[in-house]
Amino acid sequence: MGASRNSSGEWERSEERPVGESGTIDGDGDVQDVENLDEPDGFPAVASGADDSEPVRFADEIARRGDEVVLVTRTAAEAAALRDWGLLAVARPEDGRWCEAARDVFEGRDVVFIKGGANRSGDWSDPDVRVMSLIVRQIGFLEPRDCAAPEPRNDLAVFANDQRARGISPEALVREARESLFDVRALMAAKEGAGDADREPEPDWPPLRYGRPPAAEPFPVDVFPEPVARFVHAVAEAVGAPADFAGLAALVTAGAAIGRSTVLELKPGYRVAPALFGLNVGGPSSGTSPSLAAVVQPLRAIDGALQRLYGEELDRYEQAVREAKEAGRDKPAAPVLRSALLEDFSFETVVGQLARSPRGLLVACDDGGPWVASLARGTERRLWFSALRGLPLRIDQKRAGGAEGPTRLSGPFLAFCGNVSPGVLERVGERAEGFWERVLFAVPDAARCRPWSGRGLADEVQTAWADAIDRLYGPAAAAAATIAPRVVGLAADAQEEWARWYDARADGLNGPEADAVERAVDRKLCDFTARLALILHALDAACHPTRAEGAPLPPVSRSALERALRLGVYFRVHQRRARFAAGDRSVDGTARAIVDWLRRTGRTRFSVSTLKGSLRWLAHRPGEAEGALDWLEQRGAVARGAPTRPASRRGRPPSAVYAVHPELWSQARRELQENGPRG
Repeated sequence: MGASRNSSGEWERSEERPVGESGTIDGDGDVQDVENLDEPDGFPAVASGADDSEPVRFADEIARRGDEVVLVTRTAAEAAALRDWGLLAVARPEDGRWCEAARDVFEGRDVVFIKGGANRSGDWSDPDVRVMSLIVRQIGFLEPRDCAAPEPRNDLAVFANDQRARGISPEALVREARESLFDVRALMAAKEGAGDADREPEPDWPPLRYGRPPAAEPFPVDVFPEPVARFVHAVAEAVGAPADFAGLAALVTAGAAIGRSTVLELKPGYRVAPALFGLNVGGPSSGTSPSLAAVVQPLRAIDGALQRLYGEELDRYEQAVREAKEAGRDKPAAPVLRSALLEDFSFETVVGQLARSPRGLLVACDDGGPWVASLARGTERRLWFSALRGLPLRIDQKRAGGAEGPTRLSGPFLAFCGNVSPGVLERVGERAEGFWERVLFAVPDAARCRPWSGRGLADEVQTAWADAIDRLYGPAAAAAATIAPRVVGLAADAQEEWARWYDARADGLNGPEADAVERAVDRKLCDFTARLALILHALDAACHPTRAEGAPLPPVSRSALERALRLGVYFRVHQRRARFAAGDRSVDGTARAIVDWLRRTGRTRFSVSTLKGSLRWLAHRPGEAEGALDWLEQRGAVARGAPTRPASRRGRPPSAVYAVHPELWSQARRELQENGPRG
């Protein structure tokens, strides 16, 4: 709102004079069209080279006085009178045009136009007001209506001196000027908002699901038994990284150590194995690599023991072959090299090792980008996703030595843990179908960085973690045997907790808030929560000081389930953070460009034709704007309304009109206040 002064000598607000995308203010506050002013950079330039206007001459003074409001008058005499009063005042350029230099002076400032005398009707130069509305942060208008104005070009000077004689303080004038300020970005939507009386009612807005990523949920290290929690904290401190990286890797590694030896039965016919896919998301030098290396070291040691066992069996086999040859007997069966850990995840290697390692495999990769890319290939995606569920699988491929024939995997167990940068996720898009709902992410705040610590990993801390993994895996020789999984269930109180939690989760899945991907993620998280409960329960048993090695695992406790539910909350938040890091590239960058345009211009409503007129590059991408708007509408950012005109038989169909979620506009206003205007 503007302000004016009533007959009692008080300043009062006058009506806001909004400016449209292609319009300006006239004396009655109506929008008038002004040509060649559609673009923010289309400032009328001063014809002469040098500019000696007051805004430029007083630029240093304006900058020195920080955030103080700048009062703009019609004449230099009026500005001088206000400056004598101690106020920050300048006169607009004599030729009525704001040059580029004046733009630099006022950009991002709060500006109030002082009107009076010959200008008391508000008959300012329309191009001036248009340009200023694009430059300044906030704008206002004050009008001293009771000024006698004996000299039309000196009336405000007379008024200022008269008020000073009456004892009116400059602070009071500045206070009233500040109260007249309003957000200039609202001006940008005025032309389309000129018909407010005929507008349809505001939509019943759903929650806005577009904007900044959710705050990083801290990894709940205390879900682990005390020796494992101490190890995760020690790795984070020694590496100087968030505990998230070691925590996620510990869950995946512990699950791989259990392998096919144990499964959790939630109900008859519904069993889950502790296989997980995990990705730590961090940039260079974020600590992902050393964290992963420290966590998988015990499984690497077990893999080395399997190789040594194979070497011993190979020596005995060669001796038995010689003896059989001398005795004329058939050769014995050759030993098989089994593995617990792979760092080569090529299709042939994984399939071959899965066939020879019935207990299961962990694939751990410092650079997980190629693995993510491999999921876009149908055959490899089928292998990984089937193995995650433990489904029987037949793969037709050439065997070693060139022999043809299928490889049959009766119940494969395959876990994965790796590291990726946010840039890798940006390239995922829709290529990896089913990717988002099958991977657990750790995406800690990139700004968090631990201070230097001179402490490394103590031997006793590493030994405690290695002992837990050894107990979960069992003797290396057991890996050679065909695995018959032991089946455990939920304890009675854990069953009650699971049913209560699952029903509450189902109610949320049936609501309208989640999109298709988010619903798929929530459904998979139910399954992963059960897997996490089994892993935590097995770790509890492995770390129990009095439990006999090889003793059967009791039913999963309620405590383990409750801790798994906490992990489910963590992974739900970080899955959203991962999708945000990917930029939600399901609709590339167009949706984000549209939102940036809305925030930059402050629009509350817009038509598709206006959007394409402003973002002209959309004209060369048919259907892209409509697809991005549909995507934004699904997230509650915009809502489609009635067209700007009724359809007719002739001419182009009317342009669709969209309303903008008020919260999206509120975010823009907060950003404007915090950061100033955007170019």
